Amino acid sequence: MNKFLINFARITKYQPRFSFSKAFKDKDKGDEKAFFTKEDQKLMSQLIKKMKDASEHPPQSANNHHDDKEELQKIFNRYKVTYTDALIEEIINWKKSD
Repeated sequence: MNKFLINFARITKYQPRFSFSKAFKDKDKGDEKAFFTKEDQKLMSQLIKKMKDASEHPPQSANNHHDDKEELQKIFNRYKVTYTDALIEEIINWKKSD
């Protein structure tokens, strides 16, 4: 019988007159937005720094050109292909255009 009475007894929940949960959620959203804005600024400054460094120190294209030329000569010699410097230059230019 006690079980029967417990099921029917309802405990009223206290509902506050003012709800502060919305204020806390808004504050959390604002804090999150501020955090990610700062993180984005850090990432963008690192990216700008990296781009400046890349523009100040371009890759050594002359050295790569010479290395490419030597590699092509080795390949042509391995397969006993007769070649000229013009053919090698044309192949290197074609490779760089892609």
